[in-house]
Amino acid sequence: MIEVLKHPTPAQLTRLGEIWLAGNMSAHPFISAAYWRAHLPGVLKAFETATLVVTKDSLTDEIQGFLGLVDDLIAGIFVAADVRSQGLGQSLLHYAQTIRDHLILEVYVDNIRAFALYQRLGFEVVKTAVDPETDAEEYTMEWQATV
Repeated sequence: MIEVLKHPTPAQLTRLGEIWLAGNMSAHPFISAAYWRAHLPGVLKAFETATLVVTKDSLTDEIQGFLGLVDDLIAGIFVAADVRSQGLGQSLLHYAQTIRDHLILEVYVDNIRAFALYQRLGFEVVKTAVDPETDAEEYTMEWQATV
């Protein structure tokens, strides 16, 4: 079940933070785990103003993954490790494509699985740069709805 999380509870924010941290450490082993841990408090604060699209387990109501939107920017998309490769990330992105006509995101070049997913869903590389905080190469990708 996919929904927009309007007013996350403290427990939901904790769950989102856990998924965010574990997802980043798993998908980006080329970046120090300490980097991700140091950024967690700021990310939790950013959740307060982002549009949070979540997928929940239909039986337990537990958040399994989420996509954070700030205007047209997908600030991140993360799925809990135990439910990855089940189409949840794709479903979250499809949902975002129904509520926006234009989307932009950044993905590390070495995050091959995410990059492939974004390409399959119609995102195109518009820029390549080096993230000044991590020294990792990243793509900026855009998607535009067809009229």
